[in-house]
Amino acid sequence: AGGMLIRPYSAITVGTRVSVELKHGETVSGLARWIEEGLVGVAFDQPIDVVTLLAPSEDGPQPRMPRIELNCTAWIREDADIYRSRTLNISQGGMCVEGDPRLRANAKVTVSLAGLGPINGVVKWKEDDRYGIGFNHVLAVSDMPDFLDRGGMIALVRDGSRVRFEVNVKAADAAGIGLSSELLRVAKQVVR
Repeated sequence: AGGMLIRPYSAITVGTRVSVELKHGETVSGLARWIEEGLVGVAFDQPIDVVTLLAPSEDGPQPRMPRIELNCTAWIREDADIYRSRTLNISQGGMCVEGDPRLRANAKVTVSLAGLGPINGVVKWKEDDRYGIGFNHVLAVSDMPDFLDRGGMIALVRDGSRVRFEVNVKAADAAGIGLSSELLRVAKQVVR
């Protein structure tokens, strides 16, 4: 690949040199060639091998899926025990929650969260009353269609071949979370 399309969060002008981190410390440099409707076309200084870039690293850190910050209740069931917890963030591959310290690492759990069906997973790590839960399968964007309607703050949605997000300002305000104007500007939909 000789370039990429980006949606920057700060102003970039044609001719600006940019450096983009694509994978844990691996950067690619290039030049902003064009700008249209908030999108910037970047031509790389050297072509990159996309297959190598996307392949998992055998010895280095593994890339994380993007996280969405949340502050809502999740119910975690381990066997017959049910724990109320506070969701800190969620991605398509897992979530971080804060809750009952009795939940143990490596426990097989089922998560219930407003707007999503039950999700099976495993407690991957525990630190005091915080837990990282890895889902047994990656959540498809289509798994989350009613997320905003049921009190979620940010939902991932398909927009043609792209994944974008929608924001529920009312839910964020109720949780005491301020959303930046930059975030609201790039959202596909803002629910007030």
